[in-house]
Amino acid sequence: MSNGAVLKFPATERDEPGRPRPSAARVRPLSEGDLDAVAELFLQRFRAERRPAGAKAEIAACMKALYLDHPGRVGDADALVAIDGAGTLAAFCGGARTRFVFDGRPASVCVTGTLMASDAPGHALAAVQLLREGRKLDYDLIVTDSANRASLAMCQATGYRVVSPDSLEWAAVFDPASVALHKIRQRIRGPWLGALKPLARLADAAAGAALRAAAGAPNRSEWRDAEVDDEAYADIAPRFLEPFRLRPDFTRQELLW
Repeated sequence: MSNGAVLKFPATERDEPGRPRPSAARVRPLSEGDLDAVAELFLQRFRAERRPAGAKAEIAACMKALYLDHPGRVGDADALVAIDGAGTLAAFCGGARTRFVFDGRPASVCVTGTLMASDAPGHALAAVQLLREGRKLDYDLIVTDSANRASLAMCQATGYRVVSPDSLEWAAVFDPASVALHKIRQRIRGPWLGALKPLARLADAAAGAALRAAAGAPNRSEWRDAEVDDEAYADIAPRFLEPFRLRPDFTRQELLW
């Protein structure tokens, strides 16, 4: 499981003059014409073993909704692509600009998504180029929900600083046997390991039953669940954010979106 991170730009020298830069790709904002290539790259990097019919169109539509149709977008998209000399997509980094409050002060924030690069020769450097170009933009913070160790290491190498304790430096594994089997299959590409999935699920079910039995019956309370519509949720949600020193400051339009 990947941890989320809040990354802060250095106070000065966001881009050091005279420092050598990778020259293999050109970085620019995402456009609608890039969506098919971005969806194809996503499938290659993250869904190579399971690619259902229609997945490419679905992912392209999702990327468009997130990064091009976001109500807080002003001007060019905040998501970035790196295009190599042949005009091929080399890397992509999702992003949407919004507002947060940090210790009572407004902050310009980029909520970032997938960072990915093609496995073609030289394209790994394009991901570093995207991170370096991101430092030039006027964000106070970058918030991500899934910063794996490789991405986080690249960010820190290019001068980003992790804001702690606001980052998600914890993980909860609900199905330990299934997770362990998944990790083993990532390291050992043996098709026979797939036959162990039912056993892993059975072990997780048995462990869950044992834990519930040990915990005993839940205590009754006066709390009740009630379904609310989007408008009611938009009214209720802000009060639950107030205790946090880092919290989103979404407009009602953004929250309903």
